[in-house]
Amino acid sequence: MLTLIEPKVETTGFSQVVFNGTQTPITPFVIQQGIDFSKKVKADQVFILNEIKMYGLQMGTASEDSEQEVAQTRRQLVQDEIKYVEDILSKLDKDDLKISIKVTGGRWAIELARFCEKINADLLVVGDEHKLNFFDRIFPHDLEDLLSTLPCNLLIVKE
Repeated sequence: MLTLIEPKVETTGFSQVVFNGTQTPITPFVIQQGIDFSKKVKADQVFILNEIKMYGLQMGTASEDSEQEVAQTRRQLVQDEIKYVEDILSKLDKDDLKISIKVTGGRWAIELARFCEKINADLLVVGDEHKLNFFDRIFPHDLEDLLSTLPCNLLIVKE
């Protein structure tokens, strides 16, 4: 589903595209669909933003170690997330797309919105694998947080 925040009669391009690369079961599909879409619209730059799960907890646990060990833990967490995305990308035809992988330690919805605003993104690509029920009305999801502060056009991918 493509949501345009400022629809216009004349077409506009999607030159800066951001994907959510956070490790979920749907992420490889989201990246594949995002790459295909970005090739079709001839995007200038593609960013894949990946969240380190439970970053605060992992770094809090590591804080009991020496500074060197904490820095090594941080580097390893970042490298693991980059490798996750690179493994997905290695199986895809990217043509001549310029792809940058970014890693963050915060909640993905908030970090995606901030990053999109910072680079003035034209499109954000995320996946949605939720089947909503009663409890979803009580406990909102990250996607709902993202929709409440929609920083740019949004493409929601479902399998």
